[in-house]
Amino acid sequence: MAVPAFAVIAALLVFIAFRLRAGRAAWVPLAFLAILSFLAVELFTSFHLLQIVEPSRAFDLFILAKWVVPLFCLVLAFSGLRGWLWLRRNGVAQSW
Repeated sequence: MAVPAFAVIAALLVFIAFRLRAGRAAWVPLAFLAILSFLAVELFTSFHLLQIVEPSRAFDLFILAKWVVPLFCLVLAFSGLRGWLWLRRNGVAQSW
């Protein structure tokens, strides 16, 4: 069930990444929302795995490793959102 959600969010994030690379800062809030939705799906799958698989030390390490990249992406997205707010506050024109 989560695989189509991951695929849609991944495609959206790739699209937004190429738009941001082209200097389109107006896409930053959408990227932040996409990262938050990715984290929500990731949280759902983690809890689902906790119900299915018997907890063990290896499973705990798997869950920890599974959350490293999404949390790193959240930090980057939050920094980008702060930069976007700074641009907006200082009246810099933004394009789509």
